[in-house]
Amino acid sequence: EAGWTARGTLGPVGETQWLDRLNEPPLGIVAHAVVDDPAALEAQLDGHSIASGRLRGVRDILSAHPDKRVHTWTDPSRIGSDALRVGLGTLAERGLTFEAWCYSNQLGALARLADDVPMTTMVLDHMGTPVGLAGPHGGQGETEADRARILDDWHAGLVAVAEHRNVHCKLSGLLMPICGFGFHERDTKPSVGEVVDALGPHVLFGIETFGVERCMFASNFPMDKVSVDYEVLWDAFLQIIANAGLAASQQAALLAGNAAAFYRLEDISSDR
Repeated sequence: EAGWTARGTLGPVGETQWLDRLNEPPLGIVAHAVVDDPAALEAQLDGHSIASGRLRGVRDILSAHPDKRVHTWTDPSRIGSDALRVGLGTLAERGLTFEAWCYSNQLGALARLADDVPMTTMVLDHMGTPVGLAGPHGGQGETEADRARILDDWHAGLVAVAEHRNVHCKLSGLLMPICGFGFHERDTKPSVGEVVDALGPHVLFGIETFGVERCMFASNFPMDKVSVDYEVLWDAFLQIIANAGLAASQQAALLAGNAAAFYRLEDISSDR
């Protein structure tokens, strides 16, 4: 999914093997598998598990948009398919989480999917990526009225998804060019203050909607590197939650604790 070039049904397993053989292997691995292909899924999960004891979850991109000017990553019907529900059930049986990356126009479908598979623990990647939220992209967010509608629809979708306790929220990815902030077009990267102003209200809405206990920060690097420096992004995250008056324990949970619990990193951290 992230560009691994190995071919064949077990292709994604090669990436897991490579990661596990690094001198400093990751504490946990979220691998790629084709979740709505039962035969391939079982084979790939077996391969990932053999390749590494650090397997903690699976990601299979669901992002699709009705406007052809916005990049569609997969068949839009997949998110509502019976095959996907069956595959997500398989992940639950194996104790694996699912990384759900979809666009904001698909959040209603994701909420229905979460309702159908309550035993599968998911995390919504990049807060559901609202295309054109802050500025034009792919014909979306061209006017102030367009952006207001995108914001309202995105918020409604997040609320619908958050009603399902098996879904967590990853506070990340909003500085991808697709969201329309435009920092990638500048000669200089934004300051911490600029990122706080741009992302603060959206990050806090996510936290308020899902609750501190179901949110986690993530950098989405290297994808967001085009828009912001790594240190600036994390300093901005810290400032956003400090300015909001969150307790030190809540800040620690958002920055590390919740992710460690979600991915069960404490189970294998002794290996390091």
